[in-house]
Amino acid sequence: MSDAFERIDASWQTLLAALHGVPDAACEQPNAVGAWSIKDVLGHVAFWKGAIAQRAERAVAGGALDDGSGPGERWHVTNEREAARRATWTL
Repeated sequence: MSDAFERIDASWQTLLAALHGVPDAACEQPNAVGAWSIKDVLGHVAFWKGAIAQRAERAVAGGALDDGSGPGERWHVTNEREAARRATWTL
């Protein structure tokens, strides 16, 4: 399982490296992906990376994969809530 975590971290570093030369102002422009800016997409990816990592760590430790704290069938509600929560955050 640690190999999976290493691959996730490597992928995250690759994404950040790809965005390294993009000016901050460009990252905050809307409509990069739908109505979302690059900043919004990064926040989305970071949220779900954290949520999935927590669930995977629980599973590796022998806990239940779905303990009721995940988004379940309400993933779109979670997306909207988290996007709204991060909307005023700076890059």
